[in-house]
Order: sequence, then C-alpha cells, then structure tokens
Amino acid sequence: MSVISKIKTANVVFVLLMISLGVVGYLAFRDVFRTPEEQLAYGIEMLDKKQYGAAERALSKATDGTSKETVIQAAWRLGNLYRIGADGFPVNGPKAEMFLEKAASLGYAPAQYELALMYDVGDKIPENRQKAVGWMNYAAQAGLPEALYGLGVWAERGYMGTPDMGKVITLYKAAATKGHINAMKSLIVLYGDGFGGFPHNLEWSAYWLNELNKKAEEQKK
Repeated sequence: MSVISKIKTANVVFVLLMISLGVVGYLAFRDVFRTPEEQLAYGIEMLDKKQYGAAERALSKATDGTSKETVIQAAWRLGNLYRIGADGFPVNGPKAEMFLEKAASLGYAPAQYELALMYDVGDKIPENRQKAVGWMNYAAQAGLPEALYGLGVWAERGYMGTPDMGKVITLYKAAATKGHINAMKSLIVLYGDGFGGFPHNLEWSAYWLNELNKKAEEQKK
C-alpha cells in the first residue's frame, strides 16, 4: 500500500471515529438534559419496546420532576415494573413499595389500591393489615370501583371490626353503580339469601341481576 493510500485510510478511520464519538456524545448529552416530561415519554416508549433497563433509568429521573402528574405517572409505571418484573428485569418488592407509595401519596387512586393489595397479602413486602386498610380507604374515597368493592369485602370479612352490613351494602352499591361486576354479584347474593341478619329483598336482588345482565350485553358489543 502506498503512503498516500495509507494516509487516506487513516483519514477515513479518523473521520469514522469522530462521527462515532459525536453520536455517543450526543446521545449522552440528550439523556442527561431531557426534561422530566421528556424522560417520562421516553420511559413509556422504552417500556413499549421492552427495553426495561432504559425505561427504569428514564422513569427514575422523571420521578424527580416538579410536575405532580409527571411524577405520578413515572412512579406508577416504575413501581409496577419493580412489582411484576419482566423478561429478565428483576422483581424488587421494596422499590415497588417505594415508588407506588410515591404515586399513592400524591393521591393516585390506582397506586393506593395496588399498595393496599400488596400489604394485605404480603406481596413481595411484609404484610401490614393497618396500612392495607388505610390505602384501600383512600382509594375508595377517590371513587375507584375496585377499591369500593375491595373495602366492602374487607368490611364483610370483619377486617375493620364486627361486620356492619349497612356499610358493606353501601360500598357494594357504590362499586356496582360504577359497573363493577363482582359488586353486582355480591348484592344479588346478599339480597337474595340474606347474611348475618341482613334482610332478604328479592326486588333488589332482581334489580342487580338485571343490571348484571345489561353489563354482560354491553361487553358483548
């Protein structure tokens, strides 16, 4: 190879090296200087692409933002990523608890409900009935159908003391009115069979059976 050819080859290698360094530098710069909102959007994109390591890093940075909604959405997704794990991404109960609690403490009802279930059965974190009931109450107060029904089930089981069937029915009705199928089924049984001295009411049992059938027809469409 002639000297000139060697020089040309060296120049090409140098240019390619500079381009590579420039691309790496740009990507690193872009990652560092994304706003929390951009980190959230990027994290969601990475979740969709199943690139969980990149999603974890981006969502973690987004939770340091100042926008309440951004922090909630990032913490909620990150908490569930740690809770469920995926494709080699390890489950981490304490981190799931930490990020779900971050979203829950900002008033996000789905996170409050998820935390309540985790504490109830000790799902990857220590069981804590008091915390479970507390978070379920918050989620129910926010009107989340699943939480209204869940709190009703716990009240019926005596989690909060002697079962108060008036409170149980109120919670089941609130959930059923929002379309919760299991709440409708519970009302059908309670009104149809009676429970713990609760009076039979076949009219109400028939009403909720009709509502359940209408809900089933809607789901078929």
